[in-house]
Amino acid sequence: MRIDYVFSGSTFSGYGVYVSRSTGLLGRPRRKDPEIYEYPGESGHIPDLATVVYEPRRITLACFILAASANEIISRYEAFTSFLYGQTEVCPLAMRIDGSTKLSFNCYVKELSDISKRFRSGRNAGEFTITFIEPKPYE
Repeated sequence: MRIDYVFSGSTFSGYGVYVSRSTGLLGRPRRKDPEIYEYPGESGHIPDLATVVYEPRRITLACFILAASANEIISRYEAFTSFLYGQTEVCPLAMRIDGSTKLSFNCYVKELSDISKRFRSGRNAGEFTITFIEPKPYE
């Protein structure tokens, strides 16, 4: 099984970036508080539950780059982050499994962590986290 992430038409793997962990892809975003109606002389309140609205979805991807050298990691990281921050509008973020899109969200990049370098199995690894925001889930 091959899993790849695509943002604005470009695959993460095209930049040598892979995802080790994710949060926020499955399940519903937090529900916004319902409209509340209070009446004088009555206890409590009446919530309007007919219209369900959600907070923006927050998707966090823990990513890594494997390379033969630290310079190669830096080069790939800079190319990838330039691409991410070069987007000037909400773009599709998709998760593909064996070439078929399984999940898709219209997002923008909210935050990108610094890269931390590690040495694994004789190769250099750079790890970082990307946070995407889907401003209008379910639209």
